[in-house]
Amino acid sequence: YDHVNLWATQPGELQFRFTDTSIDPYVRVLMPGLSPFATVVASGTVRAAGSFITPEGVSARVHVDKVDMRLFDYQLRNDGPLDVSLDQGEVTLTGFRLKGDDTSLAVSGRVDVIAGQLGLHAEGDANLGVLQAFFRDLRSAGRATLRADIGGTLERPLITGHADLTDGRIRSMLMPHAVDRINGRVAFDGRNIRVDDVRAVMARGDVRFGGRIGLEGFVPSVLD
Repeated sequence: YDHVNLWATQPGELQFRFTDTSIDPYVRVLMPGLSPFATVVASGTVRAAGSFITPEGVSARVHVDKVDMRLFDYQLRNDGPLDVSLDQGEVTLTGFRLKGDDTSLAVSGRVDVIAGQLGLHAEGDANLGVLQAFFRDLRSAGRATLRADIGGTLERPLITGHADLTDGRIRSMLMPHAVDRINGRVAFDGRNIRVDDVRAVMARGDVRFGGRIGLEGFVPSVLD
């Protein structure tokens, strides 16, 4: 019997609830560079209907009541419910707010799953501890006031916007000293982080940074 034609012509409907479920293994499929010290546990409900043979034939709604993210020694939670919808291959993200120590960050927008196109916007205050999700050898703290748009594709995201840093601290396990009291603005212009007169303290000495950091997705690739 032609099972492909059966799935294509016979729509179905699914509904289930997940409680305190680890979803970071699934997140790593989209973000392979996610730190092994980052964990995500969530609770919510999923409702989906349509022909499940292709993403275009599925209409789905995900309502997440609770998200608990831990990035090494930093914790984030949701501030209100998270709603995600899938319709004709396009994922829409609404009402997504994260809170934590020095963090109140809102994320919204769309992801075209078929074309792999991103259209997300992030705005608010973020603790620099979130950097630990992407760099396993980094420990960070401090605050950034962020306004950024994430476009491009899933394979090559483009980030535009800026972040104002206040009393930041970054310590790489590969360096003998931390960089403390980081203050100033960094700008995102797609494939670069541009630094103009950012000031800090390292080994009790005053330091001033300028230049750019090239990006491959979310990961630094070139220092200038």
